[in-house]
Amino acid sequence: MITPGNLPLVMQRWTPFDYSIQLPVGLDFTGATAAMQLRQRPDQPGDPILSLVNASSAGEGLSFTHVTDEGVVTSTLRIRINETTGEGILLNAGKAPTATKREDLVLTYDIHITGGGFAKTRWYEGTFTLRGGSTQ
Repeated sequence: MITPGNLPLVMQRWTPFDYSIQLPVGLDFTGATAAMQLRQRPDQPGDPILSLVNASSAGEGLSFTHVTDEGVVTSTLRIRINETTGEGILLNAGKAPTATKREDLVLTYDIHITGGGFAKTRWYEGTFTLRGGSTQ
């Protein structure tokens, strides 16, 4: 069993999110599948606020790249969320916004990867903060 890494992520509202995670060196994740969901709290039932799966290199979602150096593979997982997707997530659900306080939304996420010699495994987890902004 692998203990998932705790990795807080922050997306700035009104901008796209693009983040890369280098996976453990020597594990080849070629052909791996990945899934990531955002929820208000862990184990919350029903549909997630956002669900990402494997995507093409140019699309929203999760993708892998691989580099081999002297026979050792290094794989990187890339997370992409479009600006319009972030804008569609409600920051102040059920609350009136205030002009003097930044309204951030703190969610929870985890990332499952199947591949690299492992069955479906939770590799990363943590908070996902959508930070409110002014410039659209």
